[in-house]
Amino acid sequence: MDKNEALGRFYAHNRINITAASDPADGNYDPRIAGLSDQVDRWLARIPPENHDLLLTLLSRYHYLTEPVCQSRYVRLVELLKERIQGRCSLNQVLFLIVEPRSGTASGGDNVSSDLRKRNYPDVTKSQIIRVQSKLTKKRLRDFRAVVFVDDVLGSGITLWGTIAGFRARFPSLFQDGTMLFYSGIVLREEGVEHIDDNCRSEKITVMPLLDSEWYEEPAFPRGSAEFKTLDRFERLVGYYMVTDPQKSFFMGFCKNRLLVSLHYNTPNNTLSSFWRDTPDNEPPFPRDGDQPPKRPIPTEMREQTRQTLSGAYAFGMDKLEKRHG
Repeated sequence: MDKNEALGRFYAHNRINITAASDPADGNYDPRIAGLSDQVDRWLARIPPENHDLLLTLLSRYHYLTEPVCQSRYVRLVELLKERIQGRCSLNQVLFLIVEPRSGTASGGDNVSSDLRKRNYPDVTKSQIIRVQSKLTKKRLRDFRAVVFVDDVLGSGITLWGTIAGFRARFPSLFQDGTMLFYSGIVLREEGVEHIDDNCRSEKITVMPLLDSEWYEEPAFPRGSAEFKTLDRFERLVGYYMVTDPQKSFFMGFCKNRLLVSLHYNTPNNTLSSFWRDTPDNEPPFPRDGDQPPKRPIPTEMREQTRQTLSGAYAFGMDKLEKRHG
């Protein structure tokens, strides 16, 4: 498969009008999509030709959630919520608690908030959406009859469960006074949903899911498959090069989720790191804002090696990797 065929399938699969997405004057303009063709060229230039076919095949199946798609999923979330609360409370008595970033800086949660409100306006107001748990008080919570815990991606489920557990530690009475509790995300892995459900059962709390079956994502390929074995060496190179902590390698994506997913504002780290992690050997098509290796000067021998053939440069990187971990 060549680049043009892969991109054609990618656009069709994600219902992207490349003309509109590339026009800054159009409401559907998306800089990630507008520059994608050139970015793919830079990506492939760093990769041995024998790996191109597999990576382009994966690109052709890659799932990119545009801004309208994300917003439509939050509309569906609210529809599911309305069905659950009908006859018990009104929508304006629901609090949406967005997963809070550990860093305290801008994050995907900001986009979750805006996408949630965009098409649900005026039914969901900004006063119903909380980004920082510390801003909540028991007095404020008395205004609500239901709470929805929201994250964009439920890959491992670890982050959202941590939010639920932290909220319970602060407001234990809320889990006993009849307040309805829900959780949701717009990109789902079965394992992530199971992690949340298992923990809720273990802690004997009732937090109901608001999930659509169309939001589930499957791994790019099964473990042990031919594709897994082919991509194994390159993923390890991308994951470990210049990283001192193996826990931050993101080999095959966080928790080896092996997803092929990006949202219009970022790429989840559950996605194959070959598609988002920026290293001297990888200039990915969908860079993630976060979880990147530290920026360090490229060693003299690496600069010298880039003058060699692509396969030679790749072999050099693998040799460095094997020496480090062997």
